[in-house]
Amino acid sequence: MSRTTWPLRFLGFAAWYAKLLLVSYATLIADELSPGQRSTPGIVRLPTACRTEFEATSLAVLISLTPGTMAFSFRGDAEGAASRRDRTWTLHVHGMYHPDREELRAELHDLEHRMLAALRPGGFVSAGAAA
Repeated sequence: MSRTTWPLRFLGFAAWYAKLLLVSYATLIADELSPGQRSTPGIVRLPTACRTEFEATSLAVLISLTPGTMAFSFRGDAEGAASRRDRTWTLHVHGMYHPDREELRAELHDLEHRMLAALRPGGFVSAGAAA
């Protein structure tokens, strides 16, 4: 990805995230207004591709702002890292409307990859795409 597309990637992410918020709010409101409870709460451990504390914190905030999810801990593991930038970050996330943990993890990774592509001037290339 090119640095010249960075502003457009950021605006595209902001629009995508706004849509995600609206869908999440609609799900939450529909559940609250309907009889019974449709939530299926669960907790997942989410290893991330975040390289910096800013990226990990931004991801945790975006997750927590989305209705029905909350990041309640994140940790930067520096063991074996050559520098502070080489840390690996892990989040623990509580989700309310995901009966399958892998589905929740996949949605969170999608959010993370879109966020990283928007935040990093050079874009984000996942490890699978680089191989």
